[in-house]
Amino acid sequence: MKNKTLSLRKRVQEFLDKHPESVKNIASVDVKKLVEDLHVHHIELEMQNDELRKIQQKLEASRDLYSNLYDFSPVGYITVSDKGFILEANLTVAAMLGMERIYLIGKPLGRFICKNDQN
Repeated sequence: MKNKTLSLRKRVQEFLDKHPESVKNIASVDVKKLVEDLHVHHIELEMQNDELRKIQQKLEASRDLYSNLYDFSPVGYITVSDKGFILEANLTVAAMLGMERIYLIGKPLGRFICKNDQN
């Protein structure tokens, strides 16, 4: 976060160096008002960042819960593309097929179904 702030400040300073006229004619009263406004905006942004961090933590917890439920379900689950290729497989189905999950991803589902049952 601190690096982003420094990077943004550097970009603003570069802009001001290239466009000094943008701040040349500002009255001191206007500067005080601008500083106050900037301070308010800064506080608002910090509050929004805090809220975003909380939401991100909740999303990560939800993702982890889903992942654990999916991976450790006693039922084998496979997500298949519209072309019939395996996009995702849980640990149960990998164990049922006697393979590591990584070797299932991207393979056609038909490869893992008995020839007699493929229709």
